[in-house]
Amino acid sequence: MFTSLYQGCTVADDSTKQYAFYRFHVPDVVGFNKNFRASIQQIGGGMLNVVRDLLKNNVKLEPVTVAGLNSFRSLLDNPKNIFDKDFPFGWVNFYRIDDYSATSYFYLNSPVTSLNELPKVSERVDK
Repeated sequence: MFTSLYQGCTVADDSTKQYAFYRFHVPDVVGFNKNFRASIQQIGGGMLNVVRDLLKNNVKLEPVTVAGLNSFRSLLDNPKNIFDKDFPFGWVNFYRIDDYSATSYFYLNSPVTSLNELPKVSERVDK
């Protein structure tokens, strides 16, 4: 576990495989006037045999690249079944589906009490 000014890890439990990381993007200001959309990309990785075991145990993931000793293959551009006998051995990166949370803050240049009411959740959430 560690904490610092802009990032840290408040939970690191290898026995339960639970971790909690944070990052404050204070020095990475993104200015906008009206609309803003952000997304979270979850990426994981492991050696081929580990990723195959995860898939066999019904872990939801999508392999996206494999890097061998002297090779690299994008599986998004050049798909190949990870269980094929001739699938390249190496490190496999994959998109993950995990539980995660995000918090966003915004600051106004002056005090305001007349902000519009938020739309219904169903209108604000992608499906």
